[in-house]
Amino acid sequence: MSRFRIRDKRSRHRAQDMLVAQVRYGQGQAHAWERYDLNTADGIKQLLADSGHPDFDGLVEELRSIDAVLPLETHLFTEGWSVNLPAGESYFALRQGDKEVARIQGESGRIVATQYQERFNYSVRALKRCTNGEEADYGDLLSCFSAGLASIEGFVNYKAGPHRDKLPRGDEPDHKVSLDFKLDNWIPALSAGQPINKKEKYWQDYREIRRIRNERESHPKTVAYPISDTIFCKQLNQWRTGIAMMLLALHAMTGRLAPPELVKNAFLPDIEPIPG
Repeated sequence: MSRFRIRDKRSRHRAQDMLVAQVRYGQGQAHAWERYDLNTADGIKQLLADSGHPDFDGLVEELRSIDAVLPLETHLFTEGWSVNLPAGESYFALRQGDKEVARIQGESGRIVATQYQERFNYSVRALKRCTNGEEADYGDLLSCFSAGLASIEGFVNYKAGPHRDKLPRGDEPDHKVSLDFKLDNWIPALSAGQPINKKEKYWQDYREIRRIRNERESHPKTVAYPISDTIFCKQLNQWRTGIAMMLLALHAMTGRLAPPELVKNAFLPDIEPIPG
């Protein structure tokens, strides 16, 4: 029986890195860079002190807990709304400027407003199903990977939206552009020329997760394959870097403020097997 759990605490080093990422890239401090040099430890500590958190080391220790609340935690965006409408001709519409982008007509439903965030949150829920202490289903991990990769592509498309006519298309047939092409060619265009650092662990784990998703979920190539508990656990931990950290890096590169649940999941405590 394969059973896994997320540890109650992250390492002190990971907690400190999470705090730094929250200060630099998290929602709620859109103008912080104008007042503080957040590339330095002194600038980060000064912002925190001015925000009511003068004890940096004590704050880092508090953030080791998996349930810790990040300082400066603000949700600026929503993944969508539930809509309750009476039967009839009434409707709810979501508009961007003069353009209607989604509508619920005459019945209850839901509008997904930030698709990449909705897909990421679903990926988190699938990961939790694998780590709730009950027998884990490898299919949940594959769903977790698929939704996580969809969230990455959704984010790139979201950032590219206003600039799509000016972005390179490559030689893809039928005007389809692969995610790899977007990451290689669109991200530099959306980040003042900064390419993804492919030496980083998040890139290596992203590539491995995509390979696993392609071979075992999207385009199965074999009738059977082995998954030991050790490999299962390793792949669960790769989600943190290959999905959450990758998505956080894309936020940082393109200037999009990261929601707190993304920051926390990019620095999730280790996942471990449950003996017995």
